[in-house]
Amino acid sequence: MRAPTYFFLMRIAQAAVWLSILTVSVLSMSVLFPVAYALSRMSMHIGLAALLFYANAEWLMPRYWRREKILLYLFWLVLGFAAVVGLRYVLNAGLNKVFTIDLDREVLSSVKGSEWPRILISTGLATLGSIAYRLFLDYYLLKHEESPSESPPSITLRANQQEHRVLLEDILYVESMKEYVRVHRRSEPPLMVYVRLTELEERLGKGFLRTHRSYVVNRQHITAYNSTGLNLGETPIKISRTYKEQVLERLQGG
Repeated sequence: MRAPTYFFLMRIAQAAVWLSILTVSVLSMSVLFPVAYALSRMSMHIGLAALLFYANAEWLMPRYWRREKILLYLFWLVLGFAAVVGLRYVLNAGLNKVFTIDLDREVLSSVKGSEWPRILISTGLATLGSIAYRLFLDYYLLKHEESPSESPPSITLRANQQEHRVLLEDILYVESMKEYVRVHRRSEPPLMVYVRLTELEERLGKGFLRTHRSYVVNRQHITAYNSTGLNLGETPIKISRTYKEQVLERLQGG
């Protein structure tokens, strides 16, 4: 299964988990109405807030914020915020209607009166929390990569919803796959990373060489080359006309 498909299915699965939690909480209302009412509201709000947190930190910010598509990011963020607020209000109204018979009407009216401020504030906090989390994570990873250390140079890559610390010397070459790149390593399976090849090339540094619009290679693993291509052991890599002069100059210059 290709990695983009895997990531998409994982996100659907996570959304399904939250929906199942909501369903179970609603079904539990038939047991103890007052307790079930409180638990249903709590699980619903936590579930939707967590869904917004996850979507922003793990999808919107890496997809748009990192690529400086600020207007697109703000559009989807506002749309997601409005959708969660509206969904929470509608579900709250449904719960209130179900429990009207068994709960004191004064309690319900007091809950309804404070509904909008509570929903807006809690959803806003979830949004700000996800932004802070993503920025802190990016800052930490960047500092970790740049901090001087006696250990071999490495880079942190996110793949399969995990952070992978990869030694630069273990990377053979990087292959562009449209919105993803495939990082080929010496002794480990390739990693599918959601990042532009140009962006990753900058992070890899001078030890890597762009030979083609789809390839960046590790210079220390080049075993042979000519004007049209090079070899990384038994793996052939093309050199395009666009990068030919630059590649030969760097290889011949040492």
